[in-house]
Amino acid sequence: MLKARWRNPGLSSAFFLSLCAAGAPSAARAQTASPAPESPPSAPESGRVQTTQDPPHGEPSGGGRVSNDAKTAADAVAAARLESTMAYYREQMQSYRVWAPLGGAAIAAAAIPAGVVLFDKGQPFAGGIALGTGIGVAAGALLVALSSGSPMGSVGDAFYEARKRGESDAAVVEAAERAWKKQADEARRGRRVGGPILSIVGAAALGTGVWFAVTPDRIGNLSSGEQAGIGAALIFGGSLGVLSGLQHICFATPVESSWEEYKRHTGRAGVGLQPRKADVTPRLAVVPTQGGAYASAALSF
Repeated sequence: MLKARWRNPGLSSAFFLSLCAAGAPSAARAQTASPAPESPPSAPESGRVQTTQDPPHGEPSGGGRVSNDAKTAADAVAAARLESTMAYYREQMQSYRVWAPLGGAAIAAAAIPAGVVLFDKGQPFAGGIALGTGIGVAAGALLVALSSGSPMGSVGDAFYEARKRGESDAAVVEAAERAWKKQADEARRGRRVGGPILSIVGAAALGTGVWFAVTPDRIGNLSSGEQAGIGAALIFGGSLGVLSGLQHICFATPVESSWEEYKRHTGRAGVGLQPRKADVTPRLAVVPTQGGAYASAALSF
């Protein structure tokens, strides 16, 4: 008995060929049945002529036109929805560009003079923290104000640039999806590298802060108060570093999350996705059975 079965579970497919040999020759009999005679084709009714009309040369049939129209309409809907999404992210980025520099300027205006006063009072450690905080926040706010945009802003730029070139709806959606996927991949690689580094640096700072806080001996020329303050600051900053690094490792960035949600909501996998390579490793198995053997060969791809 020869039995063939095709199975396709999910992304992998397997073809199994099973051969079973029976050991009782007397039980094998050939049964044949004579085919039924074919009836002659019926003659067309008299007086009736059947004609068909082909579409003009170069013009698609009705089914082809309906299919193209449906695809064009679907591309137009996808482009309109994507344009609404890009407008949403662009509005957010514009608000952030306004409020982040204002907030940074307010923090710097309060922290930098406080740091100067603390230095004048003979507290260089506390003054350095306040001064560094003010300068760092001011620099960050300036970078936000001068930055070209966010990852989603780059996706929106790709979308609107394709619109300006007068490309079709399908090409516009493809350009935005390509940029979106690129930004998501870059963000994923960045957090998978930066997350562990941030956790390691945070753990080192945490350990150093604990050592500063619990050691009974004075470190260098630091007073006991300065030593305790440095230890507390290192413990606080190190703890934040460890937690932030773990968050980068475990949780996706906003551009990654939005890309995954877009794929699941629209059913589109994006562009530039390569198919999975075939696994051409054969697997063979032979199992003895009563009066014969069972052989199977599998090839997943």
